[in-house]
Amino acid sequence: MGHRAAAQSWELLARTRGVQHTGIIASAVTANQDMVVIGSYISSMQLQPAASWTSATTYNNGFVARLAADGRSWRWVADITSTLGAGATMVTILPDGDVLIAGTLAGGAQFGPFSSGVVNAAYEGFVARLDGATGQWRWLARLTTPYAGYSLVRPGGLTLRATGEAVVVGTFSGTMQLGSLSPLSSLPPGSLVQNWNLFVARLDLTTGQWLQAFSAGGAGSDAASGVVALPDGDIALAGALQAPYTLSGLPPQTGTTGRQAFVGRLNPESGTWRWMQAIQQASWAEAQHLIALPNGNLAVSGRYQGTAQVGAIALPDGPGSTSTFVACLTAGQGQWLWAAAGAGTSRPTGPGGLCATPAGNVVVSASYSGPGRFGTLPPVPSVSQEGPDIFVGELAGTTGRWNWVTLAGGDGGTVRNTYPFAGDDFAGSVQALSNQQLLVSGTLSNQARLGNDPTTLTSALSDGFVARLTVPAPCTNGAPPAELRVVASPAACWDGRLLRVAGVPRGSTLTWSTGSTADSLLITAPGTYSLTVRTLTGCDYQLASTVTANELRPSIPPNIITPNGDQLNDEWVIPNLADNTHASFYNRWGRLVYETPAYNNRWAADGLAAGVYYYVLRRPGKCPAASLNGWIEVVR
Repeated sequence: MGHRAAAQSWELLARTRGVQHTGIIASAVTANQDMVVIGSYISSMQLQPAASWTSATTYNNGFVARLAADGRSWRWVADITSTLGAGATMVTILPDGDVLIAGTLAGGAQFGPFSSGVVNAAYEGFVARLDGATGQWRWLARLTTPYAGYSLVRPGGLTLRATGEAVVVGTFSGTMQLGSLSPLSSLPPGSLVQNWNLFVARLDLTTGQWLQAFSAGGAGSDAASGVVALPDGDIALAGALQAPYTLSGLPPQTGTTGRQAFVGRLNPESGTWRWMQAIQQASWAEAQHLIALPNGNLAVSGRYQGTAQVGAIALPDGPGSTSTFVACLTAGQGQWLWAAAGAGTSRPTGPGGLCATPAGNVVVSASYSGPGRFGTLPPVPSVSQEGPDIFVGELAGTTGRWNWVTLAGGDGGTVRNTYPFAGDDFAGSVQALSNQQLLVSGTLSNQARLGNDPTTLTSALSDGFVARLTVPAPCTNGAPPAELRVVASPAACWDGRLLRVAGVPRGSTLTWSTGSTADSLLITAPGTYSLTVRTLTGCDYQLASTVTANELRPSIPPNIITPNGDQLNDEWVIPNLADNTHASFYNRWGRLVYETPAYNNRWAADGLAAGVYYYVLRRPGKCPAASLNGWIEVVR
């Protein structure tokens, strides 16, 4: 009851093409439902639909582009040129329509007229603003490290406050400098051991000037990866903490733990934490996204290893090494309301995404490896051989029950012969255009498919995509979709008639009345055979097919013919002959005397003497017995 039906569809709106790696990391939707996408490419790239833009000639570049709502044209493309690597990882639309992005860079980068200058570390952070109408760069704000070596900065989350400023959160190691503010250090006094702390920084949206910054954490690996501005001026923060650590306003966490996913609430001016809730018992966990729901509650997503405890809710150890979690809690006191587990991956992947529909349901996109489970939905298969694939799923906003899941990805095809990671697919962001339509982005490998669409997308190594996903409609009282049906083979196999299922939605489980779970069933006795199809949208469909005794009449060929011209038994006739049955005839010494790739029941041993001959018949399709050998006597 209340589950969805398998009527979702993917519509590819845009993609990138390149000779090496290209990708789309995330996207955002403007007020008129244009789409702003961010991504990166190596060496060169083309956009589809075609754009009047030429990619940069430097090695590892980023880009920001605005796609018209109908998906037919690009309004503008802005470059982030770099020799070692630069790209945005998050994007949001400002109230006036401008675009705000944040990400990392290495080796220096150019943002139109703005230069990043020298990058001292392996990578540093940036925030930049663009004119939403033209794509012209307005300003660039850096998150720098004054020293080389292990001083690193990575922004993880971005949100807008009603005060006209942005809050940027992330993680850093060593020393971080934001404009003229006092530097932040993650190292205890006198320590040279590398460790990571999370940071929170306020940024003026008009000037791009840093207003304030502070850090939190301890001697372990701490990070902030999601942030939400709350109506009263506080912010909610999500990420990972590793004890021991200290959060201002809360008792210090002593002892030693692995990385724990957390959600907390704090005042961004004073740095005082109101509360913090951690996911317990997982051997390793991190929160990756945090959003506010229409009712004011918070939803968080991330991944964990082993089992996990979310308040009083136990999450299981999934079939893979890493599982995805989605949870909901109150913004006021941080009380957990529900939590759910899904398939995940431990491989380095895209950031994925999290959003809420206008009705308050929660939609998550993430990568997963191998088989996985999503509540009571059927187990999802692995799309590729080893690499991560992409799932998009919806949970009920009030209960956390999985409503539906759809899959995307590829196995890399022949590219895997030369590049072992050619089957890796990375989830990007997801936004709700309405209760019925979502905008999904990410990076696909060669030979990838979107949902149930049989069309495969080709790429040199990997390419980015933006697609519109129409979510499933409610189940129609058990009535199956028109394309879902049981089809009987037009001719019997040697040992029965084959029933096959057509139009099965990707990832569905099949259960025949005989107990078989295969996609075909060999029938050897007359009767009615039923089939239950359970889809990844939670719908159960009942199908049935009746096979009569006449349909099962023996298809074994006769073993004698009398080609004497009396029109009786003159030719060798096979009952229920299947099209394109290959036939070969041999004499008693093994010499081939007749052969045809498509026997037509007309062999009369023309020109051959009476006696015994031997035949070999081969039938196409999925008959369990692919060939049949026998003998036939010619009587004249």
